[in-house]
Amino acid sequence: MEEKKLGFLIANLFNDYTNYMNSYLKEMDLTLSQTRVLLVLALNNGVSIDYLAEKANIGKSSVTKSVKILEKKGFLTKEIDPEDNRRKIVKITKKGKEIQKAALQINNEIEESIISKIGENEIKTLKEQLITLGNFSTISFKTSIVSSDIFNRYIQTIIKIYTIGNKTLFKF
Repeated sequence: MEEKKLGFLIANLFNDYTNYMNSYLKEMDLTLSQTRVLLVLALNNGVSIDYLAEKANIGKSSVTKSVKILEKKGFLTKEIDPEDNRRKIVKITKKGKEIQKAALQINNEIEESIISKIGENEIKTLKEQLITLGNFSTISFKTSIVSSDIFNRYIQTIIKIYTIGNKTLFKF
C-alpha cells in the first residue's frame, strides 16, 4: 500500500471538514467562510476588512463578499472608521452573535464526535503538532522551491479555524 503524502492528507482533512461544516451551515444559510468572519468579529469587534481577512485566513475579496452578505442578513454592520474616512470598520450585531454561537455549537458537536473516536490526548497532541508544523511552514518554506503558499494556507487555515489570537475557540 502506497503511503499518502502529508500535504494530501492535510488537504483531504481540510476539504472534508469544510464540506461537512458547510452541509450543516447550509441549514442556517451560512458558509464556513461567513462563519469564520463572524468568529473573528465575536472576539475582536470593530475591525477592518484587512484584519478580518488576515485573522480568518480568507482572501480580502472573499471577506468583502461575506461581509456584504452578512450585513444584508443583519448579522453585522459597517461604519466609517473615525480615524480614516476611507476605511470601513465591521461590527457584529446581537443577531450576528446569536447565529455565530449556533454555528459554533455545530462545530463543537463535530469536535466532540472526533474526540470520542480518537481521544482527548490524541487531539491535544495533534493540535500541538499542527501548530508546530504551521510555525515551521511559515519560517522554512518561504525559501523552498516547494509550493509553500498552498501548503502554508492549509496549515494556517486549520490552525486559525481553532485558534484566533491567543484565544482557543475549540477543544481541538
